[in-house]
Amino acid sequence: MSEYEISCRALTELTTDYLEGAMSDRVRTTFEQHAVLCDPCSVHLDQIRATVRILARLALPDRAAAAALLAEVDTARG
Repeated sequence: MSEYEISCRALTELTTDYLEGAMSDRVRTTFEQHAVLCDPCSVHLDQIRATVRILARLALPDRAAAAALLAEVDTARG
């Protein structure tokens, strides 16, 4: 593997940086080339993108509601 290639494991570990635009142009280009050529990594990237889209649509509870929910979980644990 040359210095301009990445492994499937590296792609998986860099997915968040890629989606957040937090990588150099060289690494981004290498990432994209790998994702295009590797079916499992392409599927992984599509799944993470779909997950991000779904999570972005969820309404998050306010702090009070979150605190109440956590208190209920703690109570249920005993």
